[in-house]
Amino acid sequence: MLCARPDNEDPGQPSFASIKKAAEAAGLKAAQVPISGTLTDAIVEKGKAALADLPRPLFGYCRSGTSAGNLIVAVTQGA
Repeated sequence: MLCARPDNEDPGQPSFASIKKAAEAAGLKAAQVPISGTLTDAIVEKGKAALADLPRPLFGYCRSGTSAGNLIVAVTQGA
């Protein structure tokens, strides 16, 4: 599972730490590559490292799906 949401993006959202804990309790591996605004080279590199370490199939998410989708495309097809 790849979380592209930064903590505190919306009031009341759970922290990534709590999401990761619940995911791991369910047997899933989780990583966070938070994106706020522009998709930078540093974020893409962090995304590459996370994707290299996560099993497939992969569930990636953010608030709307745009950041997570853009990150996956940048990592797998080049930024």
